[in-house]
Amino acid sequence: MAQYSDTFHCYTDDFIDRIESKLYTRDINYANIEKMTWPIGEEGLFDNIEDFKNEHLDWLDPVKMKRVLVQAGAGMGVWPILYTQYFDTIYTFEPSLMNRYVSEKNIKKYDVNNKITFFKKALGEHEDKGWTLDKSRQHYGQFQNHGAHRINLNESGSEKTTKIDSLNLQICDLIQLDIEGFEYQALVGAKETLERCKPVIIVETAHGGVSERQMNVMNYKKHWQGRMDAIYVHNSHK
Repeated sequence: MAQYSDTFHCYTDDFIDRIESKLYTRDINYANIEKMTWPIGEEGLFDNIEDFKNEHLDWLDPVKMKRVLVQAGAGMGVWPILYTQYFDTIYTFEPSLMNRYVSEKNIKKYDVNNKITFFKKALGEHEDKGWTLDKSRQHYGQFQNHGAHRINLNESGSEKTTKIDSLNLQICDLIQLDIEGFEYQALVGAKETLERCKPVIIVETAHGGVSERQMNVMNYKKHWQGRMDAIYVHNSHK
């Protein structure tokens, strides 16, 4: 069973009833996943699985050792579960309440070797900054993409950000971020980790969360560009 870094969110009976009425069991049949709990009408996140099928060898090629992964934007648990095939330890972050709930259900089912530590928080540049969730891009046509939720910093927000550096990792082989335009802030909050561990970095590029110039300033160079994601390696990478 996955490890949980903070107290389980106290889901109310009303919340559970409302959410469960919007979920179904979807066939996945890929890698180590047969079926997952999934939101009705959700197609945007399902594309992530197709990307992983088509591109994961490119993604993992520059990662020399596969010990520790930091991943943000759990995507109903898809990302951390798929990565359990390769990594010994996975830290995953998910701020959206619905996505947390569904991710928990799926991770509990598939993380049989207890590799995943699940943080129900948003990553950012600073510790303990308030934020609220923006769901304005959830709908596109008749479909939904719950993975398109993004956070807005807001001092009145009751939930707080955390930093990758707060993990104080001595080993980090890969950081993979799919956090809807907040990638740069998360990487600034990982400055010490990047300098110490020099992990490979995978970032979603569709929403302009971090530019190649910004990555160059961090001493990273582009290694590969896919449909939605780019891989960066440290300048010392051979």
